[in-house]
Amino acid sequence: MKQAIDEKFILDVTQNYVSYKTMFELIEKDPDKDAEVQFEKKKALKVIAAMLGKDMYIKSRKASMMVDQFMKFTINKINHQAKAMVVCDSRQSAADYKQIIDRIIAEEYKGEIKTLVAFSGEVTDSSGKKCTEANMNDDGVKDNAIAEKFKEDDYKILIVAEKFQTGFDQKLLHTMFVDRSLGGIQCIQTLSRLNRTYWPYKEDTLVVDFRNDTESVRKAFNQYYTVTTLSGEVDPQRVYTMKEDVEQWNLFSEEEVNEVCERLIDPKKVSSVPSILLDIVRERVAPLTDEEKDRYRKLVNRFVRQYGFLAQVIDFTDPDLEKFYVFCKVFYKYLPYTKETLPMELASMIDLDKLRIQLSYEGSIKLEDEPTELKSSRIGEVGLKQEDEKKTIAEILNMVNSPFVGILNENDKIIKQILEELMRNPELADAIRANNSRDVLVNICRQKFDDTIVDQIEKYFHLKELLEKEKGLEQMLINKILDNLGLQISASRNLIYDEAVLKDKIIAMMQPEFVGVCKKMRTLPEIVDCFFFVLNTVSLPKLDGINDLLKEGLNNIFTDPHPNAVMRYSLFNSLVQKYESYLKKLYYLINDDEVEGQDGRDAMLADAIHAFRCLWKLKYATDEDGKKFSSYLQMLRDWRNNEAHNAPVNTAADVDAAIKVVVALYLYVTAFSITDLESAGHDMEARRDCPLYELPENDAVSYSRVAEDGPDDK
Repeated sequence: MKQAIDEKFILDVTQNYVSYKTMFELIEKDPDKDAEVQFEKKKALKVIAAMLGKDMYIKSRKASMMVDQFMKFTINKINHQAKAMVVCDSRQSAADYKQIIDRIIAEEYKGEIKTLVAFSGEVTDSSGKKCTEANMNDDGVKDNAIAEKFKEDDYKILIVAEKFQTGFDQKLLHTMFVDRSLGGIQCIQTLSRLNRTYWPYKEDTLVVDFRNDTESVRKAFNQYYTVTTLSGEVDPQRVYTMKEDVEQWNLFSEEEVNEVCERLIDPKKVSSVPSILLDIVRERVAPLTDEEKDRYRKLVNRFVRQYGFLAQVIDFTDPDLEKFYVFCKVFYKYLPYTKETLPMELASMIDLDKLRIQLSYEGSIKLEDEPTELKSSRIGEVGLKQEDEKKTIAEILNMVNSPFVGILNENDKIIKQILEELMRNPELADAIRANNSRDVLVNICRQKFDDTIVDQIEKYFHLKELLEKEKGLEQMLINKILDNLGLQISASRNLIYDEAVLKDKIIAMMQPEFVGVCKKMRTLPEIVDCFFFVLNTVSLPKLDGINDLLKEGLNNIFTDPHPNAVMRYSLFNSLVQKYESYLKKLYYLINDDEVEGQDGRDAMLADAIHAFRCLWKLKYATDEDGKKFSSYLQMLRDWRNNEAHNAPVNTAADVDAAIKVVVALYLYVTAFSITDLESAGHDMEARRDCPLYELPENDAVSYSRVAEDGPDDK
């Protein structure tokens, strides 16, 4: 590597390196109530790491820093042609960053540049929206077309998860923002996307790293910077021993190894490889116990790792061993494993109290101009799972917070403090009550925001510095203040709550939306009765929190004689955000169980939607009502996904129309769930103004379950 740098074939990407450390303090929400609750330590730490990695506030802070860095400095590099890459730790993070960065560019830089995102398949973002490359990128570009699109001058930032981190050649790539852990050869391969020369304009590169410390990067590059020699014991026979350990299980034959290898090198037959491997897994691996599956998977992985390491320094000249390695490397990806059940409830019991993203290093990383030794791999025996020790929440948080004790202070809680202070500002509250437009209120709120900082500059000095660096952060805070204050003022109006009156008003407004739906099933009055039955029925404490919030919000929307546009917009946002919780409660009342998330995580909006056939089947709708509600559901997902709460509407009439869309979705899923609720033993004593929808004979399932099959079911 050093020789290539010295001879100007590549640039040294370690010469301009900036790293940031994310420091935080977590607190218990209810330390008295949860004092005796214990969790397995390792699993708890994984939950906390995942929680911090998915935190949208932290992502917004980092995204703001990235965009500001690019627009102030990088954009002027390489004769004003420079581009940047954002390296994410997951596909979900890539989808989140794409939307946050696009929002900051639109709000603060008038859409001056464009971005692209690259990840495989389909992923659900943090708001529950299904995302693909095609539906997030301009012109629906995906796969290799992204690299071509990125060559266009308008496209300056490429956001990636796994894709394009190796083998991607773009000479105009100058800056890399890293928000994932990188180690060893992966670190070198990823950062080396920047090292392409472009004479005479490309003079340097820049790495901005939010995850890795400079020492780990230095160690990774040192191994390959100059001459590398192998030290320690090298025993090729160990590879054969590990091969025998795999073969002893007799789960595949030599003929199958040969067949897979032959098909892998034949473009016409390679697509048939998965079916061969899946047949082996289904017929021979699946019958094993969970412990046996786990051990076998580890043995295959151990062989693949050991062979992969030694093949770099030893020429085995054994074609059968090479075939066995190729087979195992592919086969390993299809082997089942027992998914670890994580205590996801821990995330709801703790909160982020303090946060600081602080510069920890800026400069060049000094690499050693001496030959380095690559130590031989000593992969040990495959062991059994060790039992994890249990700790209380307080003990776990002490471990997590300990690195930052004495560093973080009250200034790092500043965001919450200023939000609370402005929420108490009487002039801002009066401006909302005066029914000003949202644009006017944004300007008033921004002025009050700035005045508060200037008046108490000593207290808010650090925040002032932060906002000057991160333009997008201020807009996010102002939107949050207006939404929360609008809800607070709305709740303080003390409107009389009469459920019968509220029901009649909802029925009157929503009747046109349900003319077609009610021809097939229950009447709208019965649907509305059932909706309130759900809100008035006890389920789980964490689900019942929506009951009063939804009833109070709907009461303000439908019975307020002097509606305020800003308050109605805040109530609209609240309805959008609570839809997921309503679906989860409805599901619990029907099934006496909670909606399950994917891969052990908490269920999100997408999981809740998929739990109701009547909702997920809307994408296959061919009738007018189905198409209408399908478009409504997509609108809700888009609004829910809008983290900055930019208005999806511009006028009071638009707000009212958007509210009608969301209320229609609450009633729609309720309508298709009435029979399910009755089958679950709930007596709703609802109005029965028309006969029930007649189910096919001997069919005890609800209307939602006898809907016409979609393409996935045929």
